[in-house]
Amino acid sequence: EIFNGAFKFSSRINTDDSSIRFTSNTSNLDIKKILMFLSASSEMDGILSVDFNGASQGITQDEVLDNIVGTGNIIAKNLKLNKLNFEKSYCDMAAIIEKRSFSEYVWPNYTKVNNLESEFSIEEQTITIPNFTSGIGNLSIEGDGKVNLNDQSYNFLIKANLDGDKTSENGCPIKSKSIRNINLPLRCEGSFEGDGRVLCLPDKKFMNQILKKKIKDKLFNGLLNSKPSGSEINQSAENDEIKPADIKEQVIDTLLKGIFK
Repeated sequence: EIFNGAFKFSSRINTDDSSIRFTSNTSNLDIKKILMFLSASSEMDGILSVDFNGASQGITQDEVLDNIVGTGNIIAKNLKLNKLNFEKSYCDMAAIIEKRSFSEYVWPNYTKVNNLESEFSIEEQTITIPNFTSGIGNLSIEGDGKVNLNDQSYNFLIKANLDGDKTSENGCPIKSKSIRNINLPLRCEGSFEGDGRVLCLPDKKFMNQILKKKIKDKLFNGLLNSKPSGSEINQSAENDEIKPADIKEQVIDTLLKGIFK
């Protein structure tokens, strides 16, 4: 028994090239105790089960740990993320898109997450999680990210999809149908060291797209509502094939591409 859970490990060592192949199966490990052991602090609670097939090469313990490569599956249950309220981050982003004030609700300083499942891989001291699924309140969650074991940092792009018109019983209402049932992306970054605080902000690329569309709509509508000049009225038949609206849209697109590189 380890970290209140079960642990099985089998390996095959090749002394000729100092390589090792191994399989590990862990179930019902206490996440908080694992993180306390690794970094002397923990901002996460829950139960963890992992199946992993890996290989490494090296003479010293540090060399073996640094050279680990492999793939596996992870299941996390009863997850609680402290010092972060993901639902608040989602509601703040929705408020920006809907052009309304932020919710005055006093959010708890944690996030309870439904069961999380994902495949993962390890190479060069980096854990890559290509696709995980979970849920928070009425939000369906999916995403991907990386954990850097060298500096104990992580970076995830998390997409939240609202099923309904409210994020949870005590959450924020979402009035706009354009926001419901679409993936709103949040970029979450943090570290297992220090104060363990997590920062989840609207993904920059997504917000640029939103801003670009709003600017384009305003410019396009303004140009369409402007009076045509004499040169536009006296266009040749050859140029009549290109609608003025099409030309203006091309000009706006070119301009915005220069701004939002």
